[in-house]
Amino acid sequence: MFNSAHLLRLPRIEQRPKKVIKSTNYRKLTDLPDIKEISKEKAELLVASLKEITHSIINGYGLSEKYYRNNIDDPNYPDKLLEYAGIMHIHPLGPGTSEVLYIIQGTKSVGILELTDHRHFDRINTPHCEELIAIHGEFIKSHLDTYNSSVFSYYGNTLYNNDNPKRI
Repeated sequence: MFNSAHLLRLPRIEQRPKKVIKSTNYRKLTDLPDIKEISKEKAELLVASLKEITHSIINGYGLSEKYYRNNIDDPNYPDKLLEYAGIMHIHPLGPGTSEVLYIIQGTKSVGILELTDHRHFDRINTPHCEELIAIHGEFIKSHLDTYNSSVFSYYGNTLYNNDNPKRI
C-alpha cells in the first residue's frame, strides 16, 4: 500500500528511504498503439535505468541529476504537472530524451504511474493532466491519505482541493 500522509510537490526525489509502488494501471511505451516499436538496446537501457531509479529511491539516495529535466531549477520553466497535480516526471534516459517516467512522491512512498513520452505535456492545456488523472486517479486516491492536507478526488475535469476546485 502506498500509504503516504501527504503528496509532495518537490521537483526532486527526497534523499530518504521510500517504498516504491507501481500503479495498478501502469503503462509503458510498448502498451501505446501510437508508439513505434523500440529497439532492444533502448529497452535494455530503460530497464537498467528503472532498476537504478527504484534502487536509489528504496535506499534513500535520491536520484542522480542525470534523470531530471535540464531546466529544473529555472523559475521561468515551471513543471506544470507537478504544480497542478503533484505528478513529477523524470527522464530515465537523461534530460532531453523523449521517454518520461511519471511518478507521485509521498512522504513515505513513491508511486510509479507510467513510462511513456511527453504526451501529457503536449496536451497540457486540453485540459491539464486529464488523461493521467483519468488513468491513475483511483491508484492515487487509494494510496494517499491526503492531497496536500486536502482530500484528493477527481470528478470530470475538475480537481477538488478542499473547497477550492480548479480546472485541470
